[in-house]
Amino acid sequence: MVRREFMESMVDRAATGKTVFLSSHQLNEVERVADYVALMKDGNLLFTESLNELKENISELSIAVSEAGVPLPKLPGEIIHSEKRGRQWRVLAKDVGDDAISQIESQEFVEHCSVKRPTLEEIFVGYLSENESGFPNRDREFDARENSEAANSTEETLPSS
Repeated sequence: MVRREFMESMVDRAATGKTVFLSSHQLNEVERVADYVALMKDGNLLFTESLNELKENISELSIAVSEAGVPLPKLPGEIIHSEKRGRQWRVLAKDVGDDAISQIESQEFVEHCSVKRPTLEEIFVGYLSENESGFPNRDREFDARENSEAANSTEETLPSS
């Protein structure tokens, strides 16, 4: 009851034109009352953005591939988070574009792709989680180059005698 009254008082205060700074892990409440959001991790500001723009610019893609060993298909936009379970990739990406589904589905090994708008909580978890590679929010192209270099490397370390 007290929390609800507090949130309502913050909405009322913001309606008068005053800036309200709110720090909370209750993301459903933040999503309900905030116009702008900022995300911090380990003391570093990751972004500050209008909540509407943030939600419009980030998409959650569900990509079904033909075989479990298929790597993440080439995607437009910036990869925020990716994870794979069996033949299914779940990807949170920024600036994907309206024609992304047809571009993705036209790739070899891709059987189906769907897109939805994530909640603020899903965005928050995506930015703070580790990707399938085990590294937080790394660029997928960098991971692909790194994996390619490792596959092409024939150098072995032999124990010294």
